[in-house]
Amino acid sequence: METLPSPISLKPICPTQWLTRKSAVLSVLDNYENILTALHKASSTFGTDTAARASGLANNFVQGKCLLGLVAALPILQCLEGFNKSLQGSKQTVDRMLSAAEAVKIELRELRTDTAFRSIVSKAEEDIEKMNLEPLALPRRRKIPKRVGGSDASASPSTIEELYRPEFFCVLDKAIGSMDKYFTSTDLAAYANITDMLCKGVYNESVVQKFPELSRDLEQELPFFSRQFPMRTLTEIHTAFKDIPSVPKVLVAGNISRKL
Repeated sequence: METLPSPISLKPICPTQWLTRKSAVLSVLDNYENILTALHKASSTFGTDTAARASGLANNFVQGKCLLGLVAALPILQCLEGFNKSLQGSKQTVDRMLSAAEAVKIELRELRTDTAFRSIVSKAEEDIEKMNLEPLALPRRRKIPKRVGGSDASASPSTIEELYRPEFFCVLDKAIGSMDKYFTSTDLAAYANITDMLCKGVYNESVVQKFPELSRDLEQELPFFSRQFPMRTLTEIHTAFKDIPSVPKVLVAGNISRKL
């Protein structure tokens, strides 16, 4: 006898935790037909307020564009959730964080293509037809009034992709722009420069000037540190400092390592 998969319960969307959003959207997509059935039943059997809210939700869920919105949101949330998890690792460093951010931005840019969006629309249309939802439809064609210099040519999109693609691209642009702004306008990039200087053992005056708490003796100390500890990653440097019984105060590089 074939074993049926266990049902997936619906999950709430926390306004402050991105890690809950992919699972929430995925649970809705996996239970879409059951949700519709439950909403229709609630709208006809529950009290006035609950019935009205259930009826309103059912009217939204029965529309194909609602399903399309969830299908389009899922790959974006998957990228951001994976990134969020990587940032919470106990051994995460600034340079790895910035590398992960660049990788996520590449993934988001790959989604921002006509081919990627066409695949999303195709998947949504298949599910819409399978669940007998209201199909995706173009809005009524609007004509530009002749009194304002228009013609009979329609100003409306001619395909479903043209209708919804700008909104999908807008969400991606905001996600990419927010990541660019955060990782370039904060101290993270400056900390990454310290990491690079420490690992390479090459003194950089412009980097040190941004951190007055660092000793000016670092220019002489850094080459000594690099000869004693020829490390190439921050993880190796952290390990080396832990293995030293006591670190002389003159080794200001230790302060850099702890800062990062």
